[in-house]
Amino acid sequence: MANPMVRPLLHLYPEKSAPHLSEARQADRWLSEVEPKYAGIMARDAEGQQDYYIHEPCLADLDGTGKPAIVMPVRFFMKNGSMHAQAHCMTVLEDGFVIEAGRKRDCRDVPLSALKLSFPRLLESFALYKLPSPDQIIGVRRHKCSCQRSQTTSSSRPCRHIEKWEHPPLNAWRAKAQGRPVLPLLLWMYCDDTSGNGSKKWNKYNSFLFVLAGLPREHVHLPYNIHSLSTSNVAAPLEMLEGISADLRELQDHGLVAWDCVFNEEVIYVPWPFAFLGDNPMQSELASHVGMTGKFFCRVCTGGEKDTSRGPTSAQEQHRLLSAFLTLGTPRTREHTIAELWKQWDCVESGRPSHVDATATQSGAKDKHLTAFLEQLTAELAKLKTQNQDEGRPASAGFRELLDRLLDGRAPEDILNPIFTLDDIDPNADTPVEILHVVLLGFAKYFWRDAVPRQSAAGKQTLKARLSSLNVSGLGLFDLQGSTFVQYAKSLTGRDFRVILQVAPAVLYDLVPPEAYEAWLALCPLCPLVFQPEIRELDSYLVMLQEAIDDFLAATALWTTQWFNKPKFHLLLHLVLHIRCFGPAILMATEGFESYNYVIRSRSILSNRHAPSKDIAHSMSFTHAVRHLVSGGFVTTQEGLRRQAGMCVQALAHDQIFLQLMGMAHLDAASDSKLSCTS
Repeated sequence: MANPMVRPLLHLYPEKSAPHLSEARQADRWLSEVEPKYAGIMARDAEGQQDYYIHEPCLADLDGTGKPAIVMPVRFFMKNGSMHAQAHCMTVLEDGFVIEAGRKRDCRDVPLSALKLSFPRLLESFALYKLPSPDQIIGVRRHKCSCQRSQTTSSSRPCRHIEKWEHPPLNAWRAKAQGRPVLPLLLWMYCDDTSGNGSKKWNKYNSFLFVLAGLPREHVHLPYNIHSLSTSNVAAPLEMLEGISADLRELQDHGLVAWDCVFNEEVIYVPWPFAFLGDNPMQSELASHVGMTGKFFCRVCTGGEKDTSRGPTSAQEQHRLLSAFLTLGTPRTREHTIAELWKQWDCVESGRPSHVDATATQSGAKDKHLTAFLEQLTAELAKLKTQNQDEGRPASAGFRELLDRLLDGRAPEDILNPIFTLDDIDPNADTPVEILHVVLLGFAKYFWRDAVPRQSAAGKQTLKARLSSLNVSGLGLFDLQGSTFVQYAKSLTGRDFRVILQVAPAVLYDLVPPEAYEAWLALCPLCPLVFQPEIRELDSYLVMLQEAIDDFLAATALWTTQWFNKPKFHLLLHLVLHIRCFGPAILMATEGFESYNYVIRSRSILSNRHAPSKDIAHSMSFTHAVRHLVSGGFVTTQEGLRRQAGMCVQALAHDQIFLQLMGMAHLDAASDSKLSCTS
């Protein structure tokens, strides 16, 4: 927030830009789905005199005539470059106000400039407008409600039932803020494992990283904007998430006070995880899902049942499984997953921990945090049963005491996935399809690894020659090394598969079966749609994308349905919804995070390994501090003054070797020693 390179780029409010979509802030999740207190709880007028909070009545001039009207803002957002409020009209009665929330016309997009008096000022002057006190809110009128009368009457007239308004007239954050702005801070969260060794020997480290979701798309994946939260070679991801979740809950309750170099004052930020990114196994773990090897392999929905039978299946059963695979099932929800986990806990409390695996298999819900506890419980229970048998006691004797001892004062909720302690996060829905692992390291890798090994020695030579002789200057690529793509087909990276997707139809036309070539022809046009960075007409784009997905899956099925043993083909069906919710799919790609693994690995190598997590944290903290100072970032002195590093320190931004060492190679030094990001 005190970095003059980053803060001016950061967008803090959602933006209504339909039908255009190019940023996370323009997608439905931030714009309309998230709780308003996390999307933007207040807005300050252009003069900086009044702060308007959600769920506080205020005076507005809706029609520009000066006629006063009372409205209830419920969201703030940007539209056409200016701040707007989504506000409900309020009906004036003798003894108070009724919030109208049933008809479409009752909720309006009101420019912030049309709001004239905030709640505190309205409370002082309501009598001048011959209005009741604005803190007298009778309730909210919903024209379609769930009250008993609306369910028992056959009348077509809308129900006029007035429900209780749950929010106090004065927003609690106004008192906490004490005149300071309260702004949202949405985060792309990322978790992955990497090796802490420079050699091929695997030394697993789990890491949590984050990026500010309000940054423009071209800056989201820059190493400069990726920040490390935690790294450990001992703790599991969900164990690490315990501490992260606790900190997030604390900050959501009390806010994060920081100096804002744009507003030039202290600001309270309320952080909220926008989505959790990672590869498919990690996203399944975060969602308390059994994973892609389970019978119900989809973390997003209940569709996609895997054939677990060992013998041959009937044609009817194969058709059922194929239909389920190619169809979106009922969405998994936070509530459904928690309910399934409580069923598993009931097995534990009843002394049947061995039944948990069978329950998880049938539901697709499996919590690795709970599993770690169960492994400990099972080992201790085996010892207890042996002891009971030796002493002639019932096998279950002492089980309750053993369970209480292992819980060690913790509630059962404390041994479940800590992600469920975060407000307004549904890990089944908020782990969007990640196109690096699904498309590039999925379909493209599968097809290329099928195409190359099926070639004879002559066919491989032909393929190498075609790749090497292909003119790719129009694609912005260097000349291809055909031998690399063929000889090392099983060792290619996502960058290599980007190239393959652009040239495959031109080199494979007579080297693979016609059915396989048709699948390639369906995949190659799909990928430009998937990686589209800017969507001008969202609805028409999603229709085109859905048609391209259907064509690709149909062509793949005509080739061989054995490909559908790979769950990634089913996950592709969810991409359309995730783009609408979170923004262009390229925002959810993790190439930037994956490249950050090199930074973690280099810090691990330099650790003395006595406390590698702490060593890595200290190293990361030092690096961030240096980058902050070189970028002209402000620091607060003990006297409360804000200062920047001297010109000699900031001049390091002109040293290309220093920029390379500090992960700032993408930055350009300007003539006035200020820095500007380049894409």
